[in-house]
Order: sequence, then C-alpha cells, then structure tokens
Amino acid sequence: MSASLVAVLASGELVPPSGAAVPAACGWQNGYGGYSALRQPGACWRPYNDSSPFNQQVVPATPSTPDSTSLTSRLLAAGPVESIVVGDPARDGGVPIYWSQPSDPLYTLHCTKPWGRCAVEGLRVRAPAAARPAGGFATPGNDHDAHLTIVDQQSGWEYDLWNVQSRSGAAINFGWGGRTRIDGNGLGSAGVAAGYGGLAGPIRINELQGGQIGHALTMAVPCTNSYVYPADGAGLSCSGAGLPASRSIPMGAHFVLGMSPPEIAALNLPSWKKTILTALATYGAYVSDTTGVSSSWGFERESSEGYTSFGQADPWVQFARSLGLRPYDFNGNGYQEYWFDLASGMPWARLRVVGTCAATGTCFPAPAAGRPLNLPSKLTQGRPGGRIAARKCWRRRAAWAREYRRTHDAVGLGSRRVLKRWARRCSAMAA
Repeated sequence: MSASLVAVLASGELVPPSGAAVPAACGWQNGYGGYSALRQPGACWRPYNDSSPFNQQVVPATPSTPDSTSLTSRLLAAGPVESIVVGDPARDGGVPIYWSQPSDPLYTLHCTKPWGRCAVEGLRVRAPAAARPAGGFATPGNDHDAHLTIVDQQSGWEYDLWNVQSRSGAAINFGWGGRTRIDGNGLGSAGVAAGYGGLAGPIRINELQGGQIGHALTMAVPCTNSYVYPADGAGLSCSGAGLPASRSIPMGAHFVLGMSPPEIAALNLPSWKKTILTALATYGAYVSDTTGVSSSWGFERESSEGYTSFGQADPWVQFARSLGLRPYDFNGNGYQEYWFDLASGMPWARLRVVGTCAATGTCFPAPAAGRPLNLPSKLTQGRPGGRIAARKCWRRRAAWAREYRRTHDAVGLGSRRVLKRWARRCSAMAA
C-alpha cells in the first residue's frame, strides 16, 4: 500500500479530486439530439454516463501500479510526445464525429476484413452525405486508419468505423467497426484496438478553446503485448512492430499526471497546454491504440473533417492562428501545417500509472450525496464500518455488471476478470 493511501486511511477522509467536479449539465444529455455540423457540442459536454471509466475522476491518493515507474520510463523512452498537427488533411489521424439527422441518407454498413463476425455488419444508419473519414478514404496506395464516427441521435447508438474505404451508393465500406451507447459506458465498440467508442478520449477543439476537458483522454503507444481494463484487447504486438518486448505498455494502461491544480497553474505555459495537463491530472489518459513506431506516442484528437467536409473553415487552424502559431508546408504538398507543440515545457516526467480500480471507481468507498466519506480506521479488520463498506462495494459490483450486460451481447473474459478482482476487493473489506 502506498504511503499516500496509508495517510488517507489514517486521516479518515478522502483527498478531494485534483480538478473541479463537472456539473451535471455537462453530461451527454446536454444539448443531445440537436447537434449537427453547424451546432457541435461545446466545452461543457462529454459522452457516456457518469460511471463510465472515461468520466471517473482520479483521487490523488489512488495507488500506482507496481510497475508504474517502469511503464512511464518505457513511454518516455519513445521520445518526445507527438505534436497535434492541423491544416494538412494527409496528416489528420483524428476521429471525425458526425451527428446524424432523420433527413440524412440511410446507409448499410459493410465490414471488409475477414476477421470473423463484425458487430455492425449489415446494420443501417443515417449519416450526412458529406461525411468523410480522417485523412480521406483508405485505398490500396494509402491504406491508413481512416476513422469515422457517426452518432445516431434518434437511437442513441454511436457507430465507430475504422479503415473506411468508400461510400458507394447506399453502403459504407470499411475494414472493421463496432458500436456503443452514447448513454452507456463507452466500451464494447471496435473502432480502436482497445475496444473503446470513438468519442472516448479525443481532445475536441471546443474543449481546448473553452479551457475545459471533463473526461479522460486517450493515447497511442508504440506497441502492446497485453491489456487491462477498460481495454478488451491488445493492439499491435511488439514483435509485430519489430520492437523488443521490453517496450510493451498494456492496452488500457491508465496514465495520470501527478500534479495539483496550483502546480499546473504556476507553470509558464499557454492556457491550452494547461487545459490538457489539468485533464490528465483529473481524469488521466487510457492507452487506446498503437503506433507501431518506436519513437511515436501521443494523444488522440477530434478530426477537422467533421467541419471541413461540410465546407466550413477548420476551427483547429483558426485556433492555431489566434495563438500566433507559424504555418509550414512540411510535407511539400501545398498545405500549411500548424503544430501544437506538446513537448516543450510539459512535465511528462510526472506521469504515473494507476490501477484499474480508478477506472471502475472502486479504489475507495463512494462518498454519499457528494460529501467526503469518513473511512473507519479499522476498515479491513471486520468492524461494522468494514462490513458496511463491503456491502456498498458488492452493490457497486452488481451495478457495474448490470451496466456491462446492458451494453454488450455477452460477458467477455476481460469483464469476468474485472468482476473477480472486484470480488476479492469487496471480500477484503469485511475480512
């Protein structure tokens, strides 16, 4: 047990989260149903329900994993974090988000990869006729991720498509994909290797401009040989990327910035960088995908295609210009690129990896009615307080299982492991 956790238990109080709580009005219901290309969600909006792993604030006393130092060293050994590059469609590897309307054309989804049963094969969804994947359609000569996410505001389903190749007639053809509920936990999809929804984690331009990110981020690392909750699968293996196994970082690993709000505020950095750091200190970032390159890691962002495919000006470029960033045509293809530098002055050495209890919200008994909970000093010694905490723990475990079954066709191996770990934790409280 970490020294900080011992101090928390001894004091009888939980340390407050590192960031301010997100108001209830910022949930997925805020403006949902009326979003479109011309009316995108503002900074005060986040997808999925409050129990989603991506919406869990991380208590500073949350213990790090035993291999936290090693995993952080592996991440930083990959070199400087990638900048957010905007202005060049060829370098847009983000997630374009499209809000479907009842008047949009109806398309049949078709998966082309021979990988077994595709969860969304043959389903029909309305999508804007102008919708394009990030970086353009994937072709044999330019076979890339080509992400595309469609939110059906009538049914409440979010469709996440990867390697989108064409939109022919009344069909959208893509390599693989899945779907998740916008009011669910954001898991069980297949748009990224980890199985998260496409809306889980990317930095949106309205959040960066508004100075508020009310959810966890997602990030890509060079390679993974294993996975932990909330991921339900690994990405490109280290051997597949031509890298040693010692470079592996588990899919689903939860990196958190170990800094307080005053420490972040005191940094000599522009406000947009502090917005990202605050989100990392409050919610953290989950590994969601792999880059396959030893020197490449970075955070996911919203694609400009969700705006420019409708003929709108790129808001990312407009924001870059307002910051005075200088453009360069690095690719020599006629597009001026703007680089949001995430390396200079950023305290990446303060990252750590926390356990899966942070994602499930089970590191500590839940506070009642938003108030700090006084923990019994003999929590794990069979006293009445311990038994009460254990009963709460079992109830939360049952609620998590119900939510998982509601949004998934079946309980998978990953969820069974989570339930087993949770059972051990609950049992220990009343031991």
